[in-house]
Amino acid sequence: MNRRELKSMLERHRALIDPTERGFEPTPVRRGRPVDGLSQPQMDVLLMRDFAAGTYGRLERGQIEHPPTLLLDEVSRQLGLNEDERTMLYLLSNGEKPTHPLDPRLAVELKPTWQVALDGISHMAYITDAAWNTLAWNESFPRMFPDDVPGVEPGMPPRNIMWWMALCEPARDYFPHWDISWGPLALAQLKAAVLAHPDNEDLRGLEAQALADPVTRPIYTHPELEYVHPDTDTRPLRHSELGPGMVTMCAAEPFSLPGGRLMIIPFVPGEVIRPVPLWPQRRPSRRRPRSAEPELTTGPQS
Repeated sequence: MNRRELKSMLERHRALIDPTERGFEPTPVRRGRPVDGLSQPQMDVLLMRDFAAGTYGRLERGQIEHPPTLLLDEVSRQLGLNEDERTMLYLLSNGEKPTHPLDPRLAVELKPTWQVALDGISHMAYITDAAWNTLAWNESFPRMFPDDVPGVEPGMPPRNIMWWMALCEPARDYFPHWDISWGPLALAQLKAAVLAHPDNEDLRGLEAQALADPVTRPIYTHPELEYVHPDTDTRPLRHSELGPGMVTMCAAEPFSLPGGRLMIIPFVPGEVIRPVPLWPQRRPSRRRPRSAEPELTTGPQS
């Protein structure tokens, strides 16, 4: 925690807020000079619904180790912080970035310049939000999908990539060794995303589908499902036009799309290589091997 810069930042943003805009009387002049902006007690009043008196002052003085996200988000709202300022508040107070935007609409709004960037990529490429809803793609991407799968519009990619990878039964024919590669890996990512964004309704809907499917439920609930991103993975794929081959996953996150994903996936047609399972098919025994017992002898050795 950087207490000096945290205090300076919060004092500066408090000074920009007119108390009358928050329902308070104008701040009285103290010791011959006006006091700019909201006072610490006034901030406490604004936060009192969820926090005890004195909480804001302790936060500003750096006396709260690892302040809860609820407090940081409510302070951000009351001070009118934008996403960059809110991220800096998080970094100064607990050293971590927020996992979600303060305004949920920002999680699904993609800047138009990203489409220009996608159009300049020759490999298949696309962008999704935190719940794998497809937001943008280049010309190469829709060509990998068949035109005869229910729920997928011909000539278009699926509306949700997680649904296609993990939950669409007909799609599994296009993922060789789905049961040990695409299925477990995609469902592991879904589980991690639900933990990171517990209030995301789209993710909760995908999770409900995974738990309702007799094929995906035992995978999703597997105790060793520990995997969070596909960056640099190579997996088998059956391209609808180019046939079978191997695809490499190149993953990144656009800064202007919190939780979103930019995926660039070069495809090489040809031999399909069986992937290594996410977890061992049979766990090795943890028992210590018995030591060899000495052989009994019945007489002198010649």
